[in-house]
Amino acid sequence: MLHQLLLLTLFTASDAALSEIIPYQLIMAVPGPGSVFVSGQLMCHGKPYANETVQIFEKNYVFSDNKFAETQTDSEGRFEMQAWIEEYWPLIITPYVYIPNYCDSVMNDDGKRCINSGIQINFRFTMITRSEGAPNKKLIVGPLELSGEPASERLGMGSWLGGWLASEKECRDY
Repeated sequence: MLHQLLLLTLFTASDAALSEIIPYQLIMAVPGPGSVFVSGQLMCHGKPYANETVQIFEKNYVFSDNKFAETQTDSEGRFEMQAWIEEYWPLIITPYVYIPNYCDSVMNDDGKRCINSGIQINFRFTMITRSEGAPNKKLIVGPLELSGEPASERLGMGSWLGGWLASEKECRDY
């Protein structure tokens, strides 16, 4: 049963992660080391969103996703980070940027601000440097306005039924 579940998730992962890969690139989509680099700016109602967490995760279609890097935005809402990731056969690297979106959150009775989900931005296959060295490609995010309901690119369980199967409430004390 576990073997069948693993195969099912592998096919799901392949469809989502490889949707833009042309046939000769499939040969290069072998598991192994890879690195990614991301920079950007976050805004909340047109103002820089300072001290917000930004993370790089690697999608895991069977268990929980793995966090590889984390940083905070500066006073101008800017961030920059890189991560080195390794995946083992038969999986390929599927990294993404995760931003918990507290921009429009409201204080609840417990003195906490809670959100139901954050923003996920997937690294395209072509944005992953296939080596153990420093990344030579850069994903630039934004300026990204977090107010309203910005788009999110969910994969795996997070995409099924509008994220209901993988919804996690995140809260902060203020």
